[in-house]
Amino acid sequence: MALNKRDLAKKIILTISAAALPLWPSFAQEQNPATGSTDSMERSSRAVIYKSDSTSVPFTNEWQQFTLTSQDHGTGVSRILFRLNNGKITQYREPISLQQSGLNQIEYFAEDLAGNREASHLFQMILDRQPPQLAFELDESANFKDGIWYVKKATRIMLAATDDLSGIKTVYLNRGSGEQIVTPNQSMAVERNGVMQYTAWAMDNTLNRSRSVDLRLISDDTAPILQILSQYRRYNELKFCPIEGHLVLEASDDLAGIDKIVYKRPGDTMWRRYLQSILIPRGEKTFQVVLKAIDRSGNETAAINYECANDQSKPHTQIQLQ
Repeated sequence: MALNKRDLAKKIILTISAAALPLWPSFAQEQNPATGSTDSMERSSRAVIYKSDSTSVPFTNEWQQFTLTSQDHGTGVSRILFRLNNGKITQYREPISLQQSGLNQIEYFAEDLAGNREASHLFQMILDRQPPQLAFELDESANFKDGIWYVKKATRIMLAATDDLSGIKTVYLNRGSGEQIVTPNQSMAVERNGVMQYTAWAMDNTLNRSRSVDLRLISDDTAPILQILSQYRRYNELKFCPIEGHLVLEASDDLAGIDKIVYKRPGDTMWRRYLQSILIPRGEKTFQVVLKAIDRSGNETAAINYECANDQSKPHTQIQLQ
């Protein structure tokens, strides 16, 4: 039985294919043995299509290409036509690549040699060209100075990772012994005391890679040492204030280093920062002060209560006749 034009139109079949091999980063070592070029292998190994549970439209990356094929069981396919994102209708000749970030749509149809045209089809895909955002976040107790974070072992660190389109696939962390996959947006403990450097990077579900982020830190749980350099004098079981009339302090810390020395006088509600020697007023019969040192990791010495007596008595001289 002869087929009419309506029957022929029904026999036209159009398919869209998008093969993806989500491998990373194996493309960098592969090479086309025929041409010596890595271009085609690089594209195929980085191309990926990702379907999220949160949206009906799948995601892809700029490496993905889309191939249109058509079949006709009558006179045969004359040409395939398409347009991208409501643009100009063009005859299909080679795989289609997406350039517009965000939602893309490919409208396509075929014509046979008898002039039959099938109804157009619409294919949607979200192009994700945006790399994830990644940053280290530390407890408020952490202290940043000169490019280094000073912490204690109790400090919690989190790798905050975000991706607005396809979402985070993997986060890698290197603490000095090789890369490990870690759970993003979940806090982790500092492993030990000492000087450390962390390096991390993230990949989203369409294989976009974030920039690497570094974290330099010093973890220290040991309190610093505070010394009073001024010498007092003892007489009749009394400790007299230094003759020079001021108190000189010195603090040391072998790992994190000293952040500050602070002190309080009677009546003070807040700690004062020690910037120079503390004056001992001559008018006070008894001089009192509380002292402590704090390192950059927040460790403190035990408070030192210092007290000395000012010698306010005048000497008494007598003459003796022989």
